[in-house]
Amino acid sequence: MSLPSHPFRLTYGPRDDRLHDFYLPALERSVRYRRSTGFFRSSALAVAGAGVARLVENNGSMRLLCGADLSPGDVEAIRRGESRRSTLAGTAERAMLRALERGDEDLDAGLEARLKVLAWLVARGRLEIRVVLPKGADGLPIPAPESQEYYHPKEGIFEDAAGNKLAFSGSSNESRTGWQANYET
Repeated sequence: MSLPSHPFRLTYGPRDDRLHDFYLPALERSVRYRRSTGFFRSSALAVAGAGVARLVENNGSMRLLCGADLSPGDVEAIRRGESRRSTLAGTAERAMLRALERGDEDLDAGLEARLKVLAWLVARGRLEIRVVLPKGADGLPIPAPESQEYYHPKEGIFEDAAGNKLAFSGSSNESRTGWQANYET
């Protein structure tokens, strides 16, 4: 499957099913997904699990650039995955892909399952997350309460194995509510 094989539309609005008509078909046809977003939550893995599983099966990867508002559980899972890159790399791939493919039913059932998949994606080198921090006059990061700035752009680029690219810009964050519940375009 390639990106041009799906009838993507020019625009998607709040009444459209952006998850099933745009996001999942783009993920499952891609080998690279690059995303800039204000917020990332592991709940995005619960709603997009089948698409992420196909991206991984395509030997693909995700890179996220997000604002500095990660949940403590997501941060811990990312750290756990980073520290286990060499030891987790070959373990339980089929089990993790099945958990992703089942998506909502398993990943939504428990935060622990989502965090385990998040750690596994990081450990396998399939997901890289960079957090944008506000900086003070000295160039060092400052706490959010002291800053008036917050990284909040929302764009993404999907690329398939043939080099076809699909880009988007819109108001959805990389989270369950961003893709399913919020009034987004």
